[in-house]
Amino acid sequence: MSVVRAPASRSAAADRELMAQLAAGNLSALGALHDRYYGSVLGVVVHAGVERGDADDVTQEVFLKLIALAARFDGRESARAWILGIAWKMALHRRRGGARWLRMLGEVVAEVASAATTDPERLAIVAEEASSFERRVARLPARMQAAFILVEVQGLTGEEAASALGIPVATVWTRLHHARRKMMPGAAGGER
Repeated sequence: MSVVRAPASRSAAADRELMAQLAAGNLSALGALHDRYYGSVLGVVVHAGVERGDADDVTQEVFLKLIALAARFDGRESARAWILGIAWKMALHRRRGGARWLRMLGEVVAEVASAATTDPERLAIVAEEASSFERRVARLPARMQAAFILVEVQGLTGEEAASALGIPVATVWTRLHHARRKMMPGAAGGER
């Protein structure tokens, strides 16, 4: 299964300037950040397991939270990574109220597959692969899930994921390494 990566971040200098403007109270900077990162934030929220009906609300809450948090942004990491870290934490907080995790990923894969083919046998294979992938991700410990989603799905670098999660880069790579091993079919904790 190939992973679709999110587009690379826009100019880091422009993002730092927008964050500085937002910290100074310029709400048009919030609009620009919203336009740039809405899709990435929504992707993190959905992949964190927030119900589809709540994902837009959580995404909007992330941007509203930026108003209060913008002054804390120090510019050492990318604004995208910093914002996605906030999104991940807010999504996990919201998700604690529900027990579901990543069913949406399987739905998306099934939708893409059905658009690409109408062969029932192929659709069944893709649906089973998506379901198997979903189950393996759901079994990952939360810390491994975070590293896996931010790097493999959202396309952050190890450094950006480390910044977003507030952990050392080496820890991101260790968690990602273990997550990938557990994700392999037939691996301990995986499935055949």
